[in-house]
This record gives sequence, structure tokens and C-alpha cells, in this order.
Amino acid sequence: MALAFAEIGFKPASFFNCLEKHADEFVATADEQAIANVSWSLVALGLASKNEALLQALWKRAIETGASKFPSKNLQQLVQVYVHARAS
Repeated sequence: MALAFAEIGFKPASFFNCLEKHADEFVATADEQAIANVSWSLVALGLASKNEALLQALWKRAIETGASKFPSKNLQQLVQVYVHARAS
């Protein structure tokens, strides 16, 4: 769902705020696709600083999971997240 929001440019603050409020629970159960999609969506929608705790939790989980577990499309999303973080 987060990817769909980002692709159309819709910023549902309540959605991302709710995810952030429950970040530990969400991140613990998220699969690789969800980790990459939500991370990318936060960056694409310009919400990375507003929902920094969620993004950091997702990034930590991505690092712990390891690149070999992510499909190439999701790795491309994570690279874009990394580039954004470095540029910011």
C-alpha cells in the first residue's frame, strides 16, 4: 500500500504515523518487499525526516536481513533510499 501511495504522490500522514507508532511490531513481521517498499515510499514522498524512527527501524532490519535475501527490484529501492540519506 505504501508503494501505491508513493507512486501516485499521495501523502497519507496518518498511515505512516501509525506505522511509526507500531514500528517495532511492523518491522519484526515485515518481509523483504515491505521493508523496501515502505522505506522507498518514505523517501519518495519526502517523509523521511518526519518519520525518521520508522525509516531507521526499517533500515536496521534491511541490514540485518542481508542483501542476498532481497530481490533485485527491492535492492534498487534500498539503493535509492541510501542515496537519499547520503545526499540529505
